[in-house]
Amino acid sequence: MILAGRWENPEPQTEIVNGKEIITTESVLLCRAGGMEIQAANSGQKFGKKLAEQINLKLAMDVKYPGLYDLLTDPYGSLYLNEGMYEKALAFLADRITDKGDIFLPAVFDGNDLENEMVRLALGRLMPRCDISTYDRFINGLEDTGLLTGMNEEEGWDVHYLNDEMMEMLRKDCETTNERVQTDPTIRWQEENRVFTSSMSDAMTQLSKAVVMYLASQSQPAEKTGENPLKKLKEKVEDQFKKREQGRNASAAKIGSTGQAVQNYTKEDIITALDGVTEKSSEIADALRKKEIGINVIGDELFERYHGCGSDTVAIQVNEQIYVRNSSVSLLSDVVHEGTHALDYYNGISQKVISSWTGETAAYSAERLFQLKSGGKVEFATEEDMMVHIWQNYSRR
Repeated sequence: MILAGRWENPEPQTEIVNGKEIITTESVLLCRAGGMEIQAANSGQKFGKKLAEQINLKLAMDVKYPGLYDLLTDPYGSLYLNEGMYEKALAFLADRITDKGDIFLPAVFDGNDLENEMVRLALGRLMPRCDISTYDRFINGLEDTGLLTGMNEEEGWDVHYLNDEMMEMLRKDCETTNERVQTDPTIRWQEENRVFTSSMSDAMTQLSKAVVMYLASQSQPAEKTGENPLKKLKEKVEDQFKKREQGRNASAAKIGSTGQAVQNYTKEDIITALDGVTEKSSEIADALRKKEIGINVIGDELFERYHGCGSDTVAIQVNEQIYVRNSSVSLLSDVVHEGTHALDYYNGISQKVISSWTGETAAYSAERLFQLKSGGKVEFATEEDMMVHIWQNYSRR
């Protein structure tokens, strides 16, 4: 048997690494003697697409933030014991906000996005008091940090979002942490002996090792704040919790059936898809572009856990924020629906009106017109059907 020198792809591959198509289980190896095709029984890479994505992410990070990727995937790596690294981590997070807008922090625990995983790991390394093993523990640490830095009192600071205000808090906290690591022997010893863990699956851990191997083969405690600080801290945390719960009550949800689809919309994809279709969808696109309202596209499990809802809640608006399921077949029209609510809230209309027949009629009408104009599936055949749905599922006032 005389084998060809390389595997071939019968169909072009969309994943490109170093200018070359990746090899998958669909690839074939030809026998030059008999013309027989040999196919792989299983993937040697095992995670084909994910591996390519992570390789590309590492290459991009190595160019812009040299050494940061390797440090974040090293369980013993410290941002404060390696000169200039914590500043690189802050720059990485700030660039994510510039590229994607405000980041909904529960989404970085979704486990399906490699870049979000890097965001989560960077936050854990930057803030020693934050336990990133679970979302609840992480938020508790963020709340403590917000209280200690005083940023929780600043307008725009929200414990659930990585935004400009959260970045200001991080810079303050990191500067203090770095000074303590450099000057306090006890704090430095703690940093030297910390073992950073990740909730990445075994597959993700193997991916990190595979990336390194692949690229190698291609080598061509909190400060005191006054008398009885723990009591004051507890009181402030409880107050913040009450405010957060009150904020969640200021919401409106789209009720219906949730179809399933595999899709990966970015904020820019959504803005482009909405712009110019209808007057309302264009208004929503413009508000998203100006960050007057926000958009959060998250998985079903996280969506239902975070909002405490069931599968019949398709999308939801909380204050100026829009939350949609990334699996929804009507994702774009869901954004129009909840975007109408978010714009109303931004413009000073009370949540009571937004969640009533009046507000829902406005939202469903805007969504239906978008469906008609965009050529998508129309949820209600007639306006009468739409109104019956509203009357049956929402409060009159």
